[in-house]
Amino acid sequence: MQLYRWLPLLAFITLSLHVSAGPVLPLDETSQIMFGLPSGWILQIEPDGSGRLQFGQLATDGGEFPSGTFSFKKVYRTLETEGMSTGNMRDNMWISFQGHGTQSATQYWDDWRIARMWMSHAFSKTAFFDKTRASLLLKTHPFAPDQSKPE
Repeated sequence: MQLYRWLPLLAFITLSLHVSAGPVLPLDETSQIMFGLPSGWILQIEPDGSGRLQFGQLATDGGEFPSGTFSFKKVYRTLETEGMSTGNMRDNMWISFQGHGTQSATQYWDDWRIARMWMSHAFSKTAFFDKTRASLLLKTHPFAPDQSKPE
């Protein structure tokens, strides 16, 4: 067997591993943090602590929360330093640090306790288009797979 036949595959595997664990943008270059759950919920946080909580792709299944809801720096530092793992979007939370015209590679995270806390906080502060529908979506698509289990 000749090694050169395997080089493209080895290069692809190496590149894939590098991309899934790509660098986090520096805090001063980060203009938005996006945080997604396998259940379909997406949290977007802006530097002033405002943002959007969204379920799926219908704009009416989301809403905005006001500035000061989150400490952007604290969220950034937590995601940058804690709980990072390799994974996939079906089983793990995903994170993307957005910059002006750039973004980090997708990161994966597995601290469900903090994720539930942040999502619940955002949910309580979000002005949803239809709060009744949002509550139903949360009931049928909980933030974490084991949300009903005690910790």
